[in-house]
Amino acid sequence: MIKRAKKVERLVEQLLEQYNISSPPIDVFSIAKNKDIDIIQGDLGDVSGILLREVSQVTIGVNQNHSETRKRFTIAHEIGHFILHGDETLHVDKVFAIKLRNQVSSEAIDLGEIEANTFAAELLMPTSMVHQKIQELPEVLDYEKDVIISNMAKVFNVSQQAMTIRLIHLGYIKDSI
Repeated sequence: MIKRAKKVERLVEQLLEQYNISSPPIDVFSIAKNKDIDIIQGDLGDVSGILLREVSQVTIGVNQNHSETRKRFTIAHEIGHFILHGDETLHVDKVFAIKLRNQVSSEAIDLGEIEANTFAAELLMPTSMVHQKIQELPEVLDYEKDVIISNMAKVFNVSQQAMTIRLIHLGYIKDSI
């Protein structure tokens, strides 16, 4: 899994470099547009997002009832599926294939979902940018974990939960969820 995570990190770095993105928050709407992916918001019930591939069109459907930070994560996650799992979603006998963001994906049981979640986290909170922003925080915040998480979540325009998980993963804070 570590090799796959490093591969995802390199792919995201290349993507950010390709579109000259060097500071947060990352504009996932612009990335989708540059990849010729349409984004449509609608009431999807208990589904967070859908990646729909048709012969000449790719669409990400996003649950309009979710928070803006959740929508951003969903879009990043679906872009991850688009980039990482193109072969898995195209079937010769079908016009399109669907990847859903649902309870299974949030539990990260499936390898493809783990990769897409890793991609989304790396895209929205790139390792190098998180490191840079942590270094820029005033020293007085060194031990005030909640303040650090809150500040970093605002800078990256992600939920505090997503930022907490990212900072734990990167080793900046201890796992206390």
